[in-house]
Amino acid sequence: VCNTFLFVCNTFLSVCNTFLFVCNTFLSVCNIFLSVCNTFLSVCNTFLSVCNTFLSVCNTFLSVCNTFLFVCNTFLSVCNIFLSVCNTFLSVCNTFLSVCNTFLSVCNTFLSVCNTFLSVCNTFLFVCNTFLFVCNTFLFVCNTGAGT
Repeated sequence: VCNTFLFVCNTFLSVCNTFLFVCNTFLSVCNIFLSVCNTFLSVCNTFLSVCNTFLSVCNTFLSVCNTFLFVCNTFLSVCNIFLSVCNTFLSVCNTFLSVCNTFLSVCNTFLSVCNTFLSVCNTFLFVCNTFLFVCNTFLFVCNTGAGT
C-alpha cells in the first residue's frame, strides 16, 4: 500500500512540475508581451511629442498667416491632413492599449488559476507527508518488535 501511495505521490508531483513549467513559460510570454507594450507606448509618446512640436509650429505660422493668406490656406490644408494622421494614430494607440489591458486581464486570470492549483498541490503534499509519517511510525513499531 505504501509503495502504491508513493507511486501516486510521485506521479502527482510530476504533474505539478509540468504545470509549473507551463506557468513559467506563460509568464515568460507575458513578460515579452509587456515589453512589446512598453516599447509601443514609448513610440506613442515620441510620436505625440512630434505632434505637439508640429502643432506649435502651426500656431506660430498662423500668426504670420494674416499677411500671406494664400500660403496660409495651403499650410492649413497640410495641417489638417497631419492632424487627421495624428487622430488615426491615436485611435490605433487606444486600440492597442485595449488589447494590452485585455491581455493583462488574461494574465491575471491565469495567475489566479496557477495559485489555486499550487494550493491544491500543497494540500496534497501535506496529505502525502502525513501518510508517510504514519507509514514510518508503523514500520518503526514493526521493526522494534512492539507489534509482535
